[in-house]
Amino acid sequence: MDKEKEKQNTRFLLFANLSVSPEKALLYLNDMEQNPHKITKYNLVASRISGNDNSIFPDRLEIDDFQVIYYKGTLIGYRKSVVTRANIASVHIGSGLLFADIVIETTGGRTIRAQGFKKSDARNIMELLS
Repeated sequence: MDKEKEKQNTRFLLFANLSVSPEKALLYLNDMEQNPHKITKYNLVASRISGNDNSIFPDRLEIDDFQVIYYKGTLIGYRKSVVTRANIASVHIGSGLLFADIVIETTGGRTIRAQGFKKSDARNIMELLS
């Protein structure tokens, strides 16, 4: 019995650190018990024809329930930035004629600029992170 309470307290501490509402935490906990390996993950890739160095190495965002991962390809390898969802302060869209840029600002003052996404993808990213 004590092991079960300890397990539940550990889970609640996890969600408290991620600044999730108690109702949402309970929904996550119930869902995790039924489907322990289920995590919603979105993988969005910028258009190659948008310019901004995307023709060879397009920007990529991976968004899941707990974090956002930004990949910027380089000639050898890639650069990777990871931000937890709890640390996202604001999300902005800079829209051009055909494509849009996503600017993610963190509570620590770091800024991630992902360029060259379709406008519909940019709106989806904004909805996911807001």
